[in-house]
Amino acid sequence: DDAGALALAEILRDQGVDIEVHRSRSQARAAIDESTTLVMSNPYTLTDEALQTLTEPAERVVFLSTSTHLLNELGIGDNATGTLSAATADCDVAEFAEVGTIRADRLFTPADGVQACFGDADGAAVLVDRRARPQRVVVEGTRLFSNATLAENGNAALGLALLGQTDRIVWYVPSFADSDIEAEPIDTLGSLTPTWVTPAILLLIAAGIAAALWRGQRFGPLVAETLPVTVRASETMHGRARLTARAADAAHA
Repeated sequence: DDAGALALAEILRDQGVDIEVHRSRSQARAAIDESTTLVMSNPYTLTDEALQTLTEPAERVVFLSTSTHLLNELGIGDNATGTLSAATADCDVAEFAEVGTIRADRLFTPADGVQACFGDADGAAVLVDRRARPQRVVVEGTRLFSNATLAENGNAALGLALLGQTDRIVWYVPSFADSDIEAEPIDTLGSLTPTWVTPAILLLIAAGIAAALWRGQRFGPLVAETLPVTVRASETMHGRARLTARAADAAHA
């Protein structure tokens, strides 16, 4: 569909790049060797330890989307404000020399020692971190590399430059089925109250029932009594008439 990246994958296959798609992090890690680029979107279903284990054997890791937490975990940079109208690489990365211009909708501020491409030090669309192994690249490619916009500007060329540097690509797709994040229990009223509260409430209820039974028995059974006076209806009628006449309410009378 428009949001997928199958078109980019097919272009890479046409260039002779072998692409393996894995939804299991253990299988993806086993498929990585020294001539492999590990590609993934933001691994929101993995803990930091699982992500480090997955990326450890890779030579290059390309993140096609990222979160603020991932940026902090990688130590590669921070989010930058503003947008990018159109920019060329303007950095010392040979792969980007023939990309042309791109229009990114998210920018990053690079950390010290990280190369910023397609922008400047205040905000760039691509960050390349070569300070340690594996080499890590961050780009917000959700729109750039989608099937709907891949043909715009230099998007396809940028995808080839990022992912076509090795003969093999291991493309890991994060999913909750492969998550190692343990579910946390939801706080309830019972879990937030002290342990003595429930027994105290039960004790108060029992004491209230006992007090009701104790006081209720002191009144004894109900006694039926007859009314001391019987008032005829005619007397009531005459009395109401006298009250009406005294009030001079002729219309009502």
